Amino acid sequence: MTSSERSDLLRLVLASGLALFVELALIRLIPGQVRVVGYYTNLVLIASFLGLGIGFLVAEARVRLERFLLPMLLGLMGLVRVFSGIVVENPDQTDEPMWLFGQDGGLGLEVPIWAVVLVHFIAVAACLVPVGQLMGRLFGRLPRLRAYGADLIGSLLGVVGFGVLSAMGTPPLLWFGLAGIATLSVVEGVPWKALGGASLLALLGVVHTMTGGDRIWSPYYMVELEQVGPGLEQLSTNGTPHQVMLDFTEPTDYIQRTRERFEIPYRQAESLDRVLIVGAGTGNDVTMALAMGAQHVDAVEIDRTFPRIGAERHPQQPYADPRVTLHITDARAFFQQAEGPYDLIVFGTLDSQALLSGFSSIRLDNYIYTQESFDGAMDLLGPRGMLAVFHLSQRFYIADRIERMLEVAGDKPPAREFFEEHTLFNFLFMQGPTVAPRQRTPGEQARIETELVPTDDWPFLYLRHRTVPAHYLQVLAGMLVVSVLGIGAALRGRTHGFDVPLFLLGAGFLLLETSSVTRMSLLFGSTWAVNLLVFTSILTVLALATTYVRKREDAGRPLETRSLFGALVALLVASTLVPVRWIAGLPEVATWVLGGLLVAGPIGVAGLLFPTLYARAADSRVAFGSNLLGAILGGTLEYTGMALGVRSLGLMAAVLYLVAMMLVERKATAAG
Repeated sequence: MTSSERSDLLRLVLASGLALFVELALIRLIPGQVRVVGYYTNLVLIASFLGLGIGFLVAEARVRLERFLLPMLLGLMGLVRVFSGIVVENPDQTDEPMWLFGQDGGLGLEVPIWAVVLVHFIAVAACLVPVGQLMGRLFGRLPRLRAYGADLIGSLLGVVGFGVLSAMGTPPLLWFGLAGIATLSVVEGVPWKALGGASLLALLGVVHTMTGGDRIWSPYYMVELEQVGPGLEQLSTNGTPHQVMLDFTEPTDYIQRTRERFEIPYRQAESLDRVLIVGAGTGNDVTMALAMGAQHVDAVEIDRTFPRIGAERHPQQPYADPRVTLHITDARAFFQQAEGPYDLIVFGTLDSQALLSGFSSIRLDNYIYTQESFDGAMDLLGPRGMLAVFHLSQRFYIADRIERMLEVAGDKPPAREFFEEHTLFNFLFMQGPTVAPRQRTPGEQARIETELVPTDDWPFLYLRHRTVPAHYLQVLAGMLVVSVLGIGAALRGRTHGFDVPLFLLGAGFLLLETSSVTRMSLLFGSTWAVNLLVFTSILTVLALATTYVRKREDAGRPLETRSLFGALVALLVASTLVPVRWIAGLPEVATWVLGGLLVAGPIGVAGLLFPTLYARAADSRVAFGSNLLGAILGGTLEYTGMALGVRSLGLMAAVLYLVAMMLVERKATAAG
């Protein structure tokens, strides 16, 4: 390898790492400022693939666009700053209730949802074009599989680096500062470095105005604290009210009314020797459990930031009590590992307001409110134990679904309390052997019996129907139109060079990744650490597979694609048909082994298939760009899980791979 090749490989590793790092930074930052974008978290992912793919298609352009990356990021942050102060139209009649209050920054503007989302989609895509062009130029100068291997190494470094910074609670000012330094290192020419340096300083200034001050950055949210009344300290996450720490000694009507409602399940429980609280947050529920005489409390919270704030600021200091054991994990993972029995299990007002990952439209709390989740909680109760669920339901059908799931889990209607003048919640449900069932009217009975029941395959408590809501369809249609126009402009009539099979592979792989993340979250939890482990494992498997393919190609023994396609489709179908609950019920070691195989198997075969086909492509840059652009189709299809269920994503991926196989074989037949 020449010194020039080594230099290009290092630059490619840096550029690829920069692309992933910037993408993850935008996924974290933008929803914290423009709340509605949080409902389309994979928007940034899809936009990034569009920008990178277009960059590969224009790699031969004379203008070196990386010179303008920092000015473009400055423009994007300015746009985000403006849109953080607008009012987003929040229509009442939607298939999904949306928390969009708190968006008014005093500008007096009211903008439709689709317009806000599409503007950010275009702006994010534009910012990634320069990085894609730089990567495309480097791909064109290097042996293609070495270039792809370097790309994977850079992606791995970008993911791990950002994951470490998130775990440390670092602010966006540091993220964009590091990204800016990396960008300046690949920009050539003193005038262009000066432009980039000036843009970086301005960029950091804008970011600081949006994210500085007393804001706290957890691995999931931007957290802000505000005293909103006597004994009331409010926590907002990503700009939306999320929790309120209560000083239960304050004699205000609001706090005492809330306390009385909190006490209901504790007064009805026959024993409080062992209490489990999921969604413990800053400690209100833990405080009540201790005050009502609990001998031991297991407090489960997915985000360590909230208990830390509670330990520092909650007036009753519940986490300092020796009777409390704190568990930083998600509720579903704890249910699988916990040893019962419990006398009382309390579901706090869990509402994550964050998505499972940038690859998925599933919220962190969606898998808490499924039939399998309530069944698992009931299994941990003692013979006289009780399950209590507090919830703030915006619409009555949401409460009806929770009641229906508890009825199925406990073989009888649960007790149900509705508080018309709500405080932190407006519903309380109780289920267990000692709980008297609610007496329903015939109309209520018919309505609840026919209500949709969320399951691990369709974990959408808040969707009114098994459908993709209209506001998603509007945005997705706009994104596809923008993508087609952008790709067409980049190709400039060179449609003969576009690699359709690799495009389909890109779409299929994004669905495969989404399915893998979802499956692993059900098996081992949906914490940021599990997601980081999954993504780093995927990239590591891809890197190893690429090295193997490269050695086979160098030895003149290329892999046979038909068998790879067949194995991949078979594994996708198998992993889709095997229910997660079967694997979760195995001993822990067996769960790790079998769960890992069902996820790593398809990923590994897909990792062998892509470089095998990529090595034979006519134009390496257009082929790689085609693969990146395929993720746009995959990201769009991911939303169909709202109608068809999550397991359908694996089957859709299998169909995409089958179509790609037919096109590859037709091309081979025509060439032969």
